[in-house]
Amino acid sequence: MRFDRDFASVESQDASRGLEQPSPQPGVLVLGLGNLLLGDEGVGVHIAQLLQTEELGNQVEVQDVGTAILDALPDLEQAERVVVIDAVKAGGVPGTVYRMPLTEFRSKSHIASMHGFDLQRVLRLTGRKRPPEVVIIGIEPEIIEWSLELSTAVEKALPLALNAVKMEIESSGSRGVQRSRGGILG
Repeated sequence: MRFDRDFASVESQDASRGLEQPSPQPGVLVLGLGNLLLGDEGVGVHIAQLLQTEELGNQVEVQDVGTAILDALPDLEQAERVVVIDAVKAGGVPGTVYRMPLTEFRSKSHIASMHGFDLQRVLRLTGRKRPPEVVIIGIEPEIIEWSLELSTAVEKALPLALNAVKMEIESSGSRGVQRSRGGILG
């Protein structure tokens, strides 16, 4: 009997401290994708790592998933909104920052080709009846070859890409594709 009473006592102490409550699920999940070993291909990871040093609020979770998107599956099951940061080959000038809702991707190859997955299929794995809103912040790569460094063009685009991600976190997002030479186009 003493064991049961002690257990109940510990349980009530934990409840009074709020320990039994799980942490709130993220409203916004930010995923940095890419391969750090391939130069500009790792830009999403670089940006995620920069964002992880900032206070973005308790409803925002930033993950550096690299090429292991399936590791984010449990959080994809819960998020209301997802912002994906990645290198996107769309034929623009290197360093161009793009904003594209996933629903408006014309070609699966933009994101799937460099990681060996289709983001829409990964979202279907969540089993959700209604998927989260997903926005891609893409940066046009210049150099994808063995290197731990970003090209000058992509390095210069980092502040703009960071700002674009922060705007997505703060807003409900707008529809359409935006891109710009060295910036976000309207």
